[in-house]
Amino acid sequence: MKNGRKYSAEEIAIIVQNSLGKTFGELNNYELKTFDKGSFGHIYEENVFEYAINSDSEPDFFDAGIELKVTPYKYNKNGNPVAKERLVLNIIDYMTEYKNEFITSHFWFKNNKLQIIWYLWEENKKKEDFIITHQALLNLANSKDLKQIEEDWKYIIKKIRDGKAHEISDADTMYL
Repeated sequence: MKNGRKYSAEEIAIIVQNSLGKTFGELNNYELKTFDKGSFGHIYEENVFEYAINSDSEPDFFDAGIELKVTPYKYNKNGNPVAKERLVLNIIDYMTEYKNEFITSHFWFKNNKLQIIWYLWEENKKKEDFIITHQALLNLANSKDLKQIEEDWKYIIKKIRDGKAHEISDADTMYL
């Protein structure tokens, strides 16, 4: 197995597929003293793909152009699966991003291909016992939702250009 971030899309797919059905405790090679929102992604980065946690502005797997996201879901009162929390795709650099068009934006550069890993969050369950259940490689260029994602991005950028970045809210857009 390779170390680091030099995997091909095919290698990433195989590794991710092999992690399905495993718990975070099974994947974790070191003891976490606390589990917070980012811990599950960190476990995946450090133990599954063997690269150091970073805050680089490029996709996690630069050569493959793929960004890795690990996110929880839960079942609501009706028994339907729902997102447990928002999935953050990237942080907006208000000083530069407004100068770009959607296709040349940092958002597009980092997130146009997303390898998403889902795990089932269950109340009163030990966090190391949460199970990785699903995965998908999303290519936003081929997504039926691309038009809406681009509209959301443009709305956010307009707020920044209008000097109203402080007014940006999740409620303003469909996805972003």
